[in-house]
Amino acid sequence: MLALISFQSFIYADEKEVESKISDVTVFLQGAYISRTADIQLLQGTSELIFKGISTQLDARSIQVNAPDNVKILSVSHKINNHENVDSAPERKEFEKQRELKQFEIEKINKLLEVYSEEEKILLKNTDFSGIETGVNLEELKQAAAYFRIQLEETGMKKLELKKKKNDIQKQINELNSKIDELRNTKPDPTSEIIVKVDAIVTGKATLTLKYFVGSAGWTPYYDIRVDDIDEPLTLTVKAYINQRTGEDWEDVNLTLSTSNPKKGNYKPVFYTWYVNENPARYRTYSEPGGAGTIKGRIVDMETKKPIPFANIVIERGGSLIGGTTSDYKGNYIIKPIPSGTYDLKATYVGYKTVLVRGMVINADQIRFYDIEMESTAAQLEEIVITDYKIPLLNKDETVSGGTVTANEIQRMPNRNANAFATSVGGAYSADGEYGSLRGARGDQTVMYVDGVRILGSANLPKYSIEYNDVTKTETPTNIKYKIEIPYSIPSDGKNYSVHVKDIFIPAEYEYFCIPKLDIDAFLIAKITGWEDLNLLSGKSNIFYEGTYMGQSSIDAHITDDTLDLSIGRDKGIVVKREKIKDFKKSQTIGSNVKEYRGFEISIKNNKSAPVNVTVVDQFPISKTKDIEVDQIEISNAEFDKKNGKLTWKFVIDPQQSEKVEMKYSVKYPKNKLIFLE
Repeated sequence: MLALISFQSFIYADEKEVESKISDVTVFLQGAYISRTADIQLLQGTSELIFKGISTQLDARSIQVNAPDNVKILSVSHKINNHENVDSAPERKEFEKQRELKQFEIEKINKLLEVYSEEEKILLKNTDFSGIETGVNLEELKQAAAYFRIQLEETGMKKLELKKKKNDIQKQINELNSKIDELRNTKPDPTSEIIVKVDAIVTGKATLTLKYFVGSAGWTPYYDIRVDDIDEPLTLTVKAYINQRTGEDWEDVNLTLSTSNPKKGNYKPVFYTWYVNENPARYRTYSEPGGAGTIKGRIVDMETKKPIPFANIVIERGGSLIGGTTSDYKGNYIIKPIPSGTYDLKATYVGYKTVLVRGMVINADQIRFYDIEMESTAAQLEEIVITDYKIPLLNKDETVSGGTVTANEIQRMPNRNANAFATSVGGAYSADGEYGSLRGARGDQTVMYVDGVRILGSANLPKYSIEYNDVTKTETPTNIKYKIEIPYSIPSDGKNYSVHVKDIFIPAEYEYFCIPKLDIDAFLIAKITGWEDLNLLSGKSNIFYEGTYMGQSSIDAHITDDTLDLSIGRDKGIVVKREKIKDFKKSQTIGSNVKEYRGFEISIKNNKSAPVNVTVVDQFPISKTKDIEVDQIEISNAEFDKKNGKLTWKFVIDPQQSEKVEMKYSVKYPKNKLIFLE
């Protein structure tokens, strides 16, 4: 008997379903790493543990199981369960139990209705007095009639009430039948099962941790920028939108946000020889399916490296215009969306040689960074600087798994239909005796885990932690992680859920910027130095100024400037006007030419209670030909850039004080030309 008991105990210990709970989740820009914990009572010896109800979207290669020292992990396997027993579902059993109770109530009502029906028959049978020979006293007849009327009325009302109650219960039974049928006909969603075979040294309780990667999750950063007063630091609230559709609800889990993206390829760029006889226009691109691409960069003067504002940038294909834009006051430009393909990029500005870049490759869902240096020229005829685009060996934007190859490289690839190329080899050796490496090894022979996620390669990655306000920031050579101290619940519904990451109080220099020729409003700019240490990602931002919501803006983390300029919004407390000087507007005829004069007065008033820094920008026209002459008459001590005609005034204006400046110029041109002078 003791042997039989021991044998039965061994059977029950051999296979055991495990109840586990999601405790920690590391959310990547794309994907998430799930950590489940389970407290299990193990018997000494070998046991097979089955973790059920796991997401079917897990990457089986990423599964890891951790156990205490007294439990040895023998094997880990994974399978999809498509055949759960619906009949045994607790919800359906509960509905069937309720239906049985309702049906019993109907049976009771039917019995009562039969009793009342028999009672009616008896009452009606005793109302026949025709068999009485001596007759009936009138008074007795009245009393008998009243009695039967009351009894029949009472019986009839009870039958009506019972029938109404029966109808209500029948409706409830019909609803329960519908729910049961729905459960019967509904095919359950498949789930994953992870089977872990363990060997316990001693009998006792053990805590196992199960970890795996799922793809249908991610997060995007966004920001709240608050400026209460220009004498106080700027408050930057970093938040995240988290969404997931993994099939598992995350209930009160510890969240960690990572800037890594395990879905990206982890192969380093491959160097290819660049042959100058190849035609850049024949570059071909390949990429994974996605949206349109983007061109982004900065335009500067070739000698001074100063930004060139208001330059025109267009992209063309086969001579047809595809898109275009103008650079801002810092020389930055961006063109999007652009379908993937090969284009020519053209930049023009008055007083500079036109730049033409041929064969620029744009990949889907990728930002192509390209800075342009323009050379000033005094020549009257337009000159064009033509450059062939080179594919960069290192790409700043790696949001797409793709690459670029040339037509010649495609031609040099092995071709199964051509006898000249080999598609397989029998072996390899080293002529000089040195060891080398060959591609083609099995994918599971070299494994590296970054943040618990399996990728190709091998490395030991040091890391360190920094306490940053209420969030622990951990940096590794490949990413940054933010541990959220408060547990959150994220349902598996694909919706965005807001999570507070951290608050940063940043000293900033504030100034107002205005180009009254384009917009008379003054824009408050917060200038932040040392912003690289904040480890920000590009994202949208909500602007709050003096407690008022000002609208949306964005943070561009790809800029290379030492100072990050955040546009807080329009401030009506700074009043800017640009008015024509009427007395200066005149026209003269000089032979076959016309000379016209223009002048503008710009006034700035500070209606705020504190001094402010204000930068005002305007411009003179620039001539490209000899027959048009521009004379700058008045600049009011502005900083003047002769190459692009830019005028810049910088003021410190006290409260309730004003500043006024003037700009005056004349333009001489032939009578037969139509010139725009304002």
